[in-house]
Amino acid sequence: MGDSVHLRNIHNNEEMIIEIDQSQPSGYAAKLFKPPGSTAEGTPFQDLGDQFDEFTRDWRRDEQVPADHTYGERSFDLDYDNDGDGDMHMGLVDNLFTIKDMLNAELASQDKALVERFDLISGYRHPDTAKLLNSTVSLSQHNLGMALDIRPIDTNGEVIPTREVTQTIWQGVPGVRGLGNYDVDVNTHVDVRPLAAGRDNPAFWDDDGHGKIGSNSEGPDWSPSGAPAPRSPGG
Repeated sequence: MGDSVHLRNIHNNEEMIIEIDQSQPSGYAAKLFKPPGSTAEGTPFQDLGDQFDEFTRDWRRDEQVPADHTYGERSFDLDYDNDGDGDMHMGLVDNLFTIKDMLNAELASQDKALVERFDLISGYRHPDTAKLLNSTVSLSQHNLGMALDIRPIDTNGEVIPTREVTQTIWQGVPGVRGLGNYDVDVNTHVDVRPLAAGRDNPAFWDDDGHGKIGSNSEGPDWSPSGAPAPRSPGG
């Protein structure tokens, strides 16, 4: 597994470098850079935990993941590390490292430029933000600190096409439980939702906004398939 992941928040230009560090409670150490700082500045490397929550906050409201979330009669505990406050799920970070490694292996086999960073499009999303965006999703994995929308960028500064990314993720990242394409081959949604009873494959949807359940053996179906099923909640 690669030794670091570089992230950039496209909304505020904050950047973060995450390294594997088993001496830290989260298993990762990170350095957070805030504009107009350069890569020569930023926080010291320290446990990722709260830094990741800050980096992935809802930028529209400047709010981080709360300790719990209520939707109708359902209540969700978002204190994933039992430290008394809300957290982004660390499974997302595990997946970023795996996705980077898998993408780089695929890109190298095609003699293409490798991954330089992931641009963060969306992390935690306050319920009011979904209303602002006119989202049709009533309960999003972003509300629960379990989802990221990302855009992989290569060492030439070019976007790695979403569908290339999605095919790679589908083929070998078991920790991804929800997977979607957005904005015509630009952005990729990944989440770590619990699998629904009776299912052994992730929820999948493409950039037409309609849900399709893929197959572990065949991968996402990019071809037209008649009337699509309703989109899976959690996009």
